[in-house]
Amino acid sequence: MLGFIPNRPTFLLSYQQGATAPAELLAVDPTGASATLDQNEQGVPYRYAEFSPDGSAALVCTGTTEHDTDMFFLDLRHGPGADLPTRLPGEGTAAMCAGDFASDSRGLAYYRIGADGARVLYWLDTTPRLLASPQRVSGAGRVRDFAWQPSARAAL
Repeated sequence: MLGFIPNRPTFLLSYQQGATAPAELLAVDPTGASATLDQNEQGVPYRYAEFSPDGSAALVCTGTTEHDTDMFFLDLRHGPGADLPTRLPGEGTAAMCAGDFASDSRGLAYYRIGADGARVLYWLDTTPRLLASPQRVSGAGRVRDFAWQPSARAAL
C-alpha cells in the first residue's frame, strides 16, 4: 500500500502479478472496489506516494532501486481514475523521490538530479487542468534543501 488519500476513504495500492507482468497503480475504496489509475507495461513497480494536504493531488514514484526512480503527478480533483499520472518534467533523473506540496495544495516543489550530481529544484503550479511547464528555481550550483515559508497572511 502506498498510502491513504487525505479526506477520502480511499488508498493507493501498487499491484503486480509477477516480476514480468505489468505493474498497476490502483485506487481502492472501503468496499474493496478498485480503479486502475495507471498500468506500467514495463513492470516497474510504484514505490511511494505523497499527497497534497487537501487530497487533490499526489506525487507517485516508480522504480526498481533508489537510482532507478521516476516521478509522476496524479490529479485527484475529479476522483481517482479520472486523470492519468503525468511524468514530472525537468533536466536530469529522479534519483530520489523527493517533493513537497505547498500548504495550500496549489503547487509542488521537487528535485531532479543533474548529470553532475547537483540537485535541481523545480516549482510546478498544480492549479491548471493541464499542467504547465515547471519553473526551475535553482540557478548554478547545488541545492541542498528547501523549506516552505509560512503564508504572509499568517503574520497579519
